[in-house]
Amino acid sequence: SGIAIASTIRWVPMEELSSWLCWHLDVCNFDFVFLFFDCDEKDDEDNEAIRFAQESKYNSKLILRFRGQALDAEQKSHCTRWGKLHSYLDDDVPARQELNAELALVLARERGLRWLLHIDADELFYPFPPPPEMFQIDHSEDARDFAGGCRSHFAALDAAEVGIVTYENHEGCPERPRLADPMREVTLFRRHFSSVPLSPATARGVARWRARSPQRQYFLAYDNGKSAVRAPMAISARRIGDRRAIFAWQRAPPRQWL
Repeated sequence: SGIAIASTIRWVPMEELSSWLCWHLDVCNFDFVFLFFDCDEKDDEDNEAIRFAQESKYNSKLILRFRGQALDAEQKSHCTRWGKLHSYLDDDVPARQELNAELALVLARERGLRWLLHIDADELFYPFPPPPEMFQIDHSEDARDFAGGCRSHFAALDAAEVGIVTYENHEGCPERPRLADPMREVTLFRRHFSSVPLSPATARGVARWRARSPQRQYFLAYDNGKSAVRAPMAISARRIGDRRAIFAWQRAPPRQWL
């Protein structure tokens, strides 16, 4: 019944990584995080974040991998899409993310985990309203209720025989140009357009945000959402966008997982 997250990260400040892990491991009560550093283990630019991941209190819940020959060999041995993607790995971040996600799926099954969520290190999983003080969790009854609710969420998906679920994404709107820790400081979000009522006011709001973007986009990044998969049901991850690292999980036919 375990739940886990897979994420590929690069250039994430230690403070942000700490808050990200706090939210998902302490508050949401995920069992593991498969953390793929998109760099060598001795990389100077990510040295602080790597050392934090290796030495922090979360270490026992982190499965770490680093870009390089050892990871290539592991993915070649375990990933069904290695043959199609390995020639792109030097230059294509989404190709590396795709194989990382598939390897995380393999490792999740080996640990008997039921659900695997794929998100980035600048995203927080947010299926329910959070406790009032989301990071003050040491003695918070609300936080314990939230953690239980998060696990209950995946248990309910299991009970309903759901294999794949995609969550709407909302986009943070910083209210000042410099933030020490966006995970804790951003409180204003641009809601996904499908989560607001269709009305003239909504249309005006979307038009206002699009007018502010050089690309005339409502969101600055993606609006496809992010997905979780029931690990025994999936066979791989595949890319569904060429320019952005957006993935869908490929579900196995019933005969492969029942």
